[in-house]
Amino acid sequence: MSVSPIIHLKVGDVHPHCLVVGDPGRADKIALLLEDSKEVAKVREYHVYSGLWKGIPVTVASHGVGGPGTNVAIHELIWSGAKVIIRAGTAGSFQKSLERGSHTIVTGAVRDDGCSQLLVPEKYPAVSHHEVTIALIEAAKQFKTVNPEYNYQVGLCQSVGNFYEGPLGNNNMLWVNSNVLCQDMEVSLVLVQCSLHPSNAVKAGAILNTDNYILATDRADSSSYDPYSDQVRRGSETMIEVALNALTLVTP
Repeated sequence: MSVSPIIHLKVGDVHPHCLVVGDPGRADKIALLLEDSKEVAKVREYHVYSGLWKGIPVTVASHGVGGPGTNVAIHELIWSGAKVIIRAGTAGSFQKSLERGSHTIVTGAVRDDGCSQLLVPEKYPAVSHHEVTIALIEAAKQFKTVNPEYNYQVGLCQSVGNFYEGPLGNNNMLWVNSNVLCQDMEVSLVLVQCSLHPSNAVKAGAILNTDNYILATDRADSSSYDPYSDQVRRGSETMIEVALNALTLVTP
C-alpha cells in the first residue's frame, strides 16, 4: 500500500509525535501555533498538519466524532508513522469539582464507545501508556506553577457511542459512584487501538477539557449546554498547550 485508502497518507507523512482532536476546525487552529506548518491531508473530517513545536516535529490530526471515524484515523496515522498519540478533546464531567474549562488527564477508560468491542473482547482494558500519563501530569504541573488557578485531575473517563439518549437512558450515577471523572466519545477506542499495535510500539494517552457537568445539563437545550462558551474556549487553549508540551516529553 503506497497511500492509505481514506486519508491518503504516505508512509512518513506523519511524525512520531502526534496530537489528535475531534474537531477539524480545532486542528486548523492548532496548525497556526506550529512553526513551519504545512497541510498534509484534508479529506472528509480528517485534517492533518505537520510542523514544529518548540523545535520538535509534530503532527496534528482530526478524527471527527465517535468511534468508527476515529478507528480510521488512528489506524492510518500509525501506518504513516505515529508512535506517540495524545487525544485532546472535550468531555462532560461526572464530578462537580471539574468545572467548565478544567481538565482530566486520563489513566484509563470505560469501554462504552461502541467500536472497540468489535476489535477485542470487552474484558480487554483501555489503559493510557504510563509514559504519556506521566508527561501530561508534568506538563500540567508546569502550567500550574505559572497559572495557580489551573484545575486538573487525574483518573478515569467513560467513552460512549451516543451523544443523545434514547429509551434505554443512561448509567451516569453508576459511573459517578465509581469515581469516573468524565465522559467523552473516543478515548477508549484510541487507547485500545494503540495498545493492540505489535510490541507495544505506540504510546497513547489523553487530556480532556470539561464543557459541562452532566448531572445538571440538558444537552438538547442550548440554554443549558454551551460547549462554545468563553470558559470552555479558554480551557481548550490551555489543553492544547499542555498536550503539545507533553508530546515533546515522550520518547517514541
